[in-house]
Amino acid sequence: MFDYLKPDLQIASYQQLDVGMLQRAGIELLICDIDNTLAVHDEKLPGANVSEFVRKVQAANLKFCLISNNREERVRQYGEALGVRSYAFALKPMKHTYRKILNDFQVDAHQCACLGDQLLTDGLGAKRMKMLMILSQPLSEKDIIYTRINRHAERWILKQFEKR
Repeated sequence: MFDYLKPDLQIASYQQLDVGMLQRAGIELLICDIDNTLAVHDEKLPGANVSEFVRKVQAANLKFCLISNNREERVRQYGEALGVRSYAFALKPMKHTYRKILNDFQVDAHQCACLGDQLLTDGLGAKRMKMLMILSQPLSEKDIIYTRINRHAERWILKQFEKR
């Protein structure tokens, strides 16, 4: 039943992502969540490690964009600091923003990978679009209330995968 939610890859942090693996898999675009994936919640600007990560992705000839359910001002500011496109108030796991990204970058879903820390938003959104889903550990245990609720369900689902 939960196979639909199973991440294609699990990593400890964005810094461990093997960009070469994405290239070999035919990925052309990496769609990346911000909060608790690249930055602790509401960290205004990206740090040097994030900037280096984005440069590494782009140096591998992969396109890169940010996606977030957070507010426009915060997401735009973060994206501008990195020099990349950003998509705010995405309403993940709904498909609308993912479709817009596919159209804007002129790629097909099977050419995209999504990196995020939440199974029920980032993961489900990617899986609904038939994109490669990479689940990272959250950078911080600090979450807003509804995310804390989701994390309880996510832990249970991930344990079911481990039992198999």
